[in-house]
Amino acid sequence: LSVGALTSNYYAATCPLTEFIVRNTVNQALRSDSTLAGGLLRLHFHDCFVQGCDGSVLIDSTKDNTAEKDSPANLSLRGYEVIDQAKQMLENQCPGVCYDSRGSMKRGCDLCLLLLLLLFVSAGAHTLGAARCASFKKRLSNFDPNNDVDPTLDSNYARMLSRSCTAGDDTQVGFDFTRTRFDVNYFYALQGRMGLLTSDQTLYTNPQTQFIVNGYAMNQASFFSDFQQAMIKMGALDVKEGNQGEIRMNCRQVN
Repeated sequence: LSVGALTSNYYAATCPLTEFIVRNTVNQALRSDSTLAGGLLRLHFHDCFVQGCDGSVLIDSTKDNTAEKDSPANLSLRGYEVIDQAKQMLENQCPGVCYDSRGSMKRGCDLCLLLLLLLFVSAGAHTLGAARCASFKKRLSNFDPNNDVDPTLDSNYARMLSRSCTAGDDTQVGFDFTRTRFDVNYFYALQGRMGLLTSDQTLYTNPQTQFIVNGYAMNQASFFSDFQQAMIKMGALDVKEGNQGEIRMNCRQVN
C-alpha cells in the first residue's frame, strides 16, 4: 500500500517488529474482550470519515477545545486503550523512532494513523459486534399504522429480540449469532430476514444490493478479500502528508 508519501512498510528498517507488536497487542486485547473487534473497526471508520484518516479521533479534549472523540456521535467509541498499549509497546521496542521532535511530517507517516490502519485487519464489520435495543426497538412494536412488527423482520426473530430487550434499552444484541467471529453469518441472517437494524435488512430487501448479499453468503473468500481492499481504500482517505500535520509523541494530544 502506498499513498503519496505514505507507505505501510515505512518502519520496516527502523522498527521492523511494528506490525508484529501491533498484531500481538490487538490479539491480547481480544482474548480479554472479544467484543473489542467491532469496537476497533468502528473507531477506524469514525476517524476516517471526519476530515480523513489522521488519528484525530484519538485526541483528548482540553479546557479550551472539545475533541472529536467527545462529540455526541463518538461518545460510544471504544478501544482507545488498545491503541495506547500498542503505542507504548512500540516506544519500548523502538524508542523515539516514530517521533519527530520538531513536530513535522518529514518522515511521511504518523504512527497513530499507522496503528489505526493495522488495527482494522484484526477487526471486522457488522459480522462482528452488537447494537443497543434502543436502536431497533421501533421495529418490534407499533412499527406503522398497518404493522405492529416490521414486516421485513422474521416473526420468530422479532419475538426473540423482544424477550432479549425486556431488560431495557441498553441491552445489547449481536448483529448475528456469531458476534465475535468474522464470517459470513451476517449475510445468512439477512437472507433469513434477521437483519438487526433496518439499514442491515435493507441490504437484502433492496433488489439493487440483494445480489451482493447472496454472493457473499455463498463465497466467504470473496467477502474477506473485498472487505480487506475496502478497508485499505478507506484508510487512504485524505491522508495527511508532508507538512500537513505532525507525528504525535502521545496519540491522545498534539505535540
